Amino acid sequence: MVALIALVNSLISFLHGSTLFWPVTFLSILLTTCTTPVFYGIFYHLIDDSYTSVFAIAKTYVPRYLWLLFRMYLPAILLSSVPAILFAGNNSGGYLEIGLVFFSMLYLYVIPLFYHTGQQHQAIAKGIRFLSCNLSASTPLLLTVLLVESSIMLLQYGRSTEEVQPTALTACVDFSVFFAASVIDLAVFIIILYVLRGSDQQSAPGVSGSKL
Repeated sequence: MVALIALVNSLISFLHGSTLFWPVTFLSILLTTCTTPVFYGIFYHLIDDSYTSVFAIAKTYVPRYLWLLFRMYLPAILLSSVPAILFAGNNSGGYLEIGLVFFSMLYLYVIPLFYHTGQQHQAIAKGIRFLSCNLSASTPLLLTVLLVESSIMLLQYGRSTEEVQPTALTACVDFSVFFAASVIDLAVFIIILYVLRGSDQQSAPGVSGSKL
């Protein structure tokens, strides 16, 4: 499924200039957004040795994941848009994208923490607090997220401004970037799950997760 989504994303560039470009792009984003919590849930339950079924995982996580994502990125989009509004007309392009990359790094532990605790309440605040308390140890993961998010951002920017006709080579590059980004994203998620589990094990009995 990850490869299929990456393939769809890589072929969108062939629709550039067509009336189908933005509808297909929107559907691709929607598909990615709705399948991501299912992938996360599958890997979480495999690690936790509590896997049931894809349907049960989707039912459990998708609605709450989407609501959490809305709460995370609505303020992020609004705040990231402020510089673009203030400096409109003065080479203000890119502020929104850079802001979203920053918030993606800030929210490093939020979604894994949501799966780890099963609680959406205060997941954002607790995730940011955990990052601030473990900033040095989180540096490799932060740099990984920065690399992945920047690669996707540059690819999307190049696609939106592309004036040359896409070729099989550009499609292969797009596929490679999207597929690698998806795999790395899942790997980071799994690593953070083990970090959170290790944090719980180091906590004193009866105060598991107090570090959060």
